Amino acid sequence: MLQTPMPTPPAPEAIIVSGGGGPSVLEAISICVIAVSFGFVAYKLLMPLVRAFAARIEGRGASPVLEQRVNELQQQLADADALQQRVAELEERLDFAERLLAQRDEPARLPAEGRRP
Repeated sequence: MLQTPMPTPPAPEAIIVSGGGGPSVLEAISICVIAVSFGFVAYKLLMPLVRAFAARIEGRGASPVLEQRVNELQQQLADADALQQRVAELEERLDFAERLLAQRDEPARLPAEGRRP
């Protein structure tokens, strides 16, 4: 068998060290400024929407027209309840009057037309 000598690694001085190819300082600052600007603009645009959504969840976001309409409907419901109670009382009175009329004896009949006393 033939033996071939193993290759020797290059000397440390022969290794070329590159700058890494990363962004320069100016590019890094530009990226940071753009990221901060984007965050600020997103905050300014989205914050009113988030506040409106939170207010709507809490129930404070209702418009005055809707609140007025709800109050009117609640008042109508209260009036309807009062009318329902009044109708129930009138039904009781009518039932009482019918019972009284049913208990009375038949009224005395008027004499026939041809007979007068």
